[in-house]
Amino acid sequence: MIRKYYLISQQPGLYPLPRTIDWNKVVDKTFLTESLSYKQPMISSVLVKKSDTVETIYPDILFIDFIPVFSEKAIEVLSIYEPSMTVKHINFIEEAGDDIKLYNIPILKEIDCLSEKTIFKCGRQIDKGVLIKENIPDLSIFKIAGEIDRERVVIRTDFAESFLKRRLKGVALRRLEVV
Repeated sequence: MIRKYYLISQQPGLYPLPRTIDWNKVVDKTFLTESLSYKQPMISSVLVKKSDTVETIYPDILFIDFIPVFSEKAIEVLSIYEPSMTVKHINFIEEAGDDIKLYNIPILKEIDCLSEKTIFKCGRQIDKGVLIKENIPDLSIFKIAGEIDRERVVIRTDFAESFLKRRLKGVALRRLEVV
């Protein structure tokens, strides 16, 4: 049986999303790999610019610099499927300091499973994703290895269904082909 997989991304059109002030000072994306994750602190705090006009929307999944950032609700679902996955905790603190939102960065395995049949647009953005079945390990979530712009986080159908059943906000899915 061939399993189904999806690219997961942040739902377009959500506004205003948290605008981080010091993200790159606090989160070093080079440390968000399995081999270097010990260098990123377990808990970090990031300042968020407070919106003057409307309340900031905090969806259950954010992508900041293409890094997946999950809410507490989303990380609960993740822990069902990948209980031993390393997770780094991020506190989003609004400028006034009156509100703190708890988020998490899962440290995802990078898997080289993208087929040559994949179609790209605008450089290295996946337009039609094709995965190689033999290269996909038994993981519910992983990152596609290589130089890819934008979305590159893949989730398995059962994990996607759990996200949808719990009505997580801000999640967009795009089906991938498996050969």
